[in-house]
Amino acid sequence: MDLQRKILSIEQKKLSEENNSDSIILQNIKAEHTKMFGFRMLVDTYKEQIYWQARRNFVVHEDADDVTQNVFIKIWKNIDKFRGDAKLASWIYRITANEIINFVNNKNYAHSFPTDEIEKLDEAFSLEYFSGDEVEKVFQKTLLNLPPRQRLVFTMRYYDETPFDQIAEQLELSTGAVKASYHHAAEKIKKWIGKEF
Repeated sequence: MDLQRKILSIEQKKLSEENNSDSIILQNIKAEHTKMFGFRMLVDTYKEQIYWQARRNFVVHEDADDVTQNVFIKIWKNIDKFRGDAKLASWIYRITANEIINFVNNKNYAHSFPTDEIEKLDEAFSLEYFSGDEVEKVFQKTLLNLPPRQRLVFTMRYYDETPFDQIAEQLELSTGAVKASYHHAAEKIKKWIGKEF
């Protein structure tokens, strides 16, 4: 019982700090004389989360970096429209998710990943600093061949362990649609990996 209370207390403190930080960021962004300072705070707070959300969906750093820059441009252009109905983090996550899907669709990644990108993945696995085994290599290639929305839902759930209802909220989908996307992605991954081994 004491352990549960401690965990709950830690989670509440973390949530309070996050909300306080977002509140300070928004106050600075809304004031004309501190707008740039507030935006820099926002970038410092969210740049890693945005980058890694994007990076899990692309083989090369440059694509994730492009998406990250596009997300910050969209945030800058639309921050005045943010009403605070949802948490700032959720709003940013939704922009990032949409930008990932748009980027994938614009580069025709949707159903079959370009051969040169697969070759880059092969290169990445052969570099000394990257310690991936054959199963991980097949897993990454399989992820890249999923349709964009399935890939995004799967990576959010698999890597970040994001609850289905939170994914649904962030992507503005029903929980049922999110679960279906995850299930279809998981089945495809099992099937494709099964063919390789």
